[in-house]
Amino acid sequence: MKGITEESLRHVMKMHDMDDSKTSLIFSHLFNECTELNAWQPIDENTPKYKTILIRFDDGEKEAGVLTSDGWQSTYADDFIESPTHWQELPEDPK
Repeated sequence: MKGITEESLRHVMKMHDMDDSKTSLIFSHLFNECTELNAWQPIDENTPKYKTILIRFDDGEKEAGVLTSDGWQSTYADDFIESPTHWQELPEDPK
């Protein structure tokens, strides 16, 4: 997945002196569409099951884990994990 930050868009606009009203309107719409890629999601009913994901705890620690019908299973050990608060997709493997 590719993306561009709002900061990068603003830099391009300034670098090319794009300040006419039509261009400003286009960039304004692009700025409004900027969203954080792969943002942290709260653990809830939408959390994927039976898929390895990155999970985060209140203390900031992170670990890869899988939500099963028995609870959170660590992918590093045979341990069950207690109370993660957020999750996000793992990045794609390098090509």
